[in-house]
Amino acid sequence: MIELLSTDYYWTSGKYSNNRWEWASTEPFQSLNYTNWFTGEPSHSQTGSFAYINFNFNNTGLWFDEIGPTIILLICESIGGGTPTTTDATTASTTTVTTKATTETTKSTTTSTTYQPFNCPNYLQDNFDVLCWTLGNKCYCFSQLKRDWAGANSFCRGGSMALLKIESSQENDLIYNHYLATPGITQDIYWTSGRYSRDGNKEWEWATAPPYAKFNYTNWSPTSTSGPQPDFCLPNGSDCNPAYAEQFSVDIFFLFDGRWYDVVNTQAMNFICESIA
Repeated sequence: MIELLSTDYYWTSGKYSNNRWEWASTEPFQSLNYTNWFTGEPSHSQTGSFAYINFNFNNTGLWFDEIGPTIILLICESIGGGTPTTTDATTASTTTVTTKATTETTKSTTTSTTYQPFNCPNYLQDNFDVLCWTLGNKCYCFSQLKRDWAGANSFCRGGSMALLKIESSQENDLIYNHYLATPGITQDIYWTSGRYSRDGNKEWEWATAPPYAKFNYTNWSPTSTSGPQPDFCLPNGSDCNPAYAEQFSVDIFFLFDGRWYDVVNTQAMNFICESIA
């Protein structure tokens, strides 16, 4: 039976309430007397935070917390002892979940808490295809929409944000580890604001706000089908030439440890926006 379980994320009854983490299984709720948090977790610890167990993270079953209506699997357990009782509860919110075949409406008895991350504009926060989190002192929004580089850049700017600018190994690790720990972020390729200079400077730069800053940190992949990155290869993979450099921008690839690759600007990919300081 164990082999049939999905290597995935599962909700527990753990939630943050009354200025503490507690098991919301039977009243009175009990504080956690054992924890298995991943390093740096819980990362929210505010009303509306819930704990899940992650079987997909190095097969360890470490705990993480998340805010809001993220849809993941769950684990139920039997309630031992006592006489079951039923109490009337005030409905705080109604959530409608729609699939191709059915529409299911469920009622929640937990007071809804609106989560507004630091400097996350409503333009992006209200879009269900754009998932936003506060990491460090910035807001990062991971778009599940696909755009070419110019389209991604315009989308972020429309929300008073900018395409991702990775300035250190710590920030690269922050983004990559958040992907590893978070349900809902696809294992995919995401545009950054990195691009080869269009002004004849012959260097890679972060095209967030002029004057554009050149790279002072890189995380290029040491290998690819055509060799180390960047390789300035057109999509067919057979035509690689530094003379094409101004056609290329930079993506971060979660499937390959958050390494960077150069890609032709006209390719449609996911993208990451970040708040502007």
